[in-house]
Amino acid sequence: MEDFDVDRLRRTRRIPVATQVACRAPGDEMSPTPRAGEVVVFGAHFDRGFGLPVSAFFRSFLDFFGLQPHHLPANAILVLSSFATCCEAYLGVWPSVDLWSRLFFLKPQMADAAMSACGAASIYNRPGSSFPKVPTVESAKKWQTSFFYVKNVDPAVDFINLPAFTNSAPTAKLHWGYDPKKSKAEVNSIVARLHHLVQSEHLAASDLLITFVSRRVLPLQLRAHKIGHMSGRLDPTRTSAVELEPADVARRVNLISNAKLPEKWRWGMKPFDRANRPPVVSGPALRCFRTSCFPSFILLTFIFLSGSGCRCFLARTRRMDWSRTGSFRLIARSRLPAATSKPERTPRLPRERRRRPQPMLMVSPCPPVL
Repeated sequence: MEDFDVDRLRRTRRIPVATQVACRAPGDEMSPTPRAGEVVVFGAHFDRGFGLPVSAFFRSFLDFFGLQPHHLPANAILVLSSFATCCEAYLGVWPSVDLWSRLFFLKPQMADAAMSACGAASIYNRPGSSFPKVPTVESAKKWQTSFFYVKNVDPAVDFINLPAFTNSAPTAKLHWGYDPKKSKAEVNSIVARLHHLVQSEHLAASDLLITFVSRRVLPLQLRAHKIGHMSGRLDPTRTSAVELEPADVARRVNLISNAKLPEKWRWGMKPFDRANRPPVVSGPALRCFRTSCFPSFILLTFIFLSGSGCRCFLARTRRMDWSRTGSFRLIARSRLPAATSKPERTPRLPRERRRRPQPMLMVSPCPPVL
């Protein structure tokens, strides 16, 4: 990576401005040797949907599996970008580690009977996974040479959102065998929705690549809204307002993948946008709660608060006093005057001046009157 390559990444909004993130091109070193506070990133990752600051999903993915950017090959970044695009542009949900773990798994890459420090974890589809297989390229093996260094200008403000760099392999394989198949009903519902899109709506892996390339968005970058909520070429989450021609989209997709798109390509399934938002996906348990249990819960709560249940509950801890204006006051027991042998009777008003007090429904009790 040279300085003009870093400038290109800044112009396309893949890296924040120089007043927020400082970049440094490597010298003659063959392996990354960052200085204090610096983090190692790769230019090949930026071409495949990576951007700074990274998204909440990508950071949680790294933390959950004990990984760093240099542990993930360029093809793994492409698969993660395709997964995030599928979630946001077609399923209408934010990507999550649980959903990813239902569809993919990590496989260690070995070198001389030991796990590689750079490119240690490759991503593969699980057997029987409904996710379309992303066509990766074999020529991405030189991605390790595209590294450079980034650093927050102000250490108190993080515009990178990456873990501190450690030049070692993830030998612990933290949570690499995690599969929430039996414990996450909501995830299973989303997986069923994905299966429907692939089988009935003809969603293909090329659609995912075309979506984030043509919309000029970085799926692994922190953004204001989902890809399925984008509003056009002036959307603030885009890296450029210039629309790409279909031939340019095909060229860029073929450059980072093995999709072999023709210049006059066609959608298998078009992504959603702000004018045509994706439908809401929810599990059976949540649907039941929303459609039947939740309204009943609200009704019972209203009856309790407006009926005798609330008054009986409050009467045990408070003394209720109805004033002549009809307002409801609560007096704490500790504030009550000492009891007398014969309480004073309040003189009754004439019938024409009496007015029945109107109780006020209160969800939370008023503070004691001093």
